Amino acid sequence: MTEFILVLLSLLPPTESIIDQPVIVKMHKTAMEHRKIYSLKPQILDAECCNIAQKWAEHMADNHSMYHGGGEQIIAVGYTTPEGVFRGWLASLGHRHWVLSSADKCGWGAAQSSTGRWYWAGAFRYNKLENEPPTNYAPRRRRFFRRRR
Repeated sequence: MTEFILVLLSLLPPTESIIDQPVIVKMHKTAMEHRKIYSLKPQILDAECCNIAQKWAEHMADNHSMYHGGGEQIIAVGYTTPEGVFRGWLASLGHRHWVLSSADKCGWGAAQSSTGRWYWAGAFRYNKLENEPPTNYAPRRRRFFRRRR
């Protein structure tokens, strides 16, 4: 019985990793081209970030609604190509901040709704070991000075 299952499993096509999907590869390539223009280091295409972004894009497409899920992500709707969505993101100051940020990892997602409209998402993460403040870090209190009369 075990041999039968092994043979059956070997006949199944290998599952494609999310970071190997053509639209995500194209989105990452486009993002890295824009980062290169500004002499920024490339971000790592992270499977976890891609899963977050893809699930959010699918959620928006399923609900025909565009809204932020919170955290370190960007979203868009209506663009038909990865190049188009990046032009839109880079034209917006808040979205541009994330595309050109110092985040170490990024992930992308795209989903088409039943009406044919495209929903896009990007998720970002920092390498906690390098970019996190030390545990004993406490921000300085702001001092206000009164003007003498």
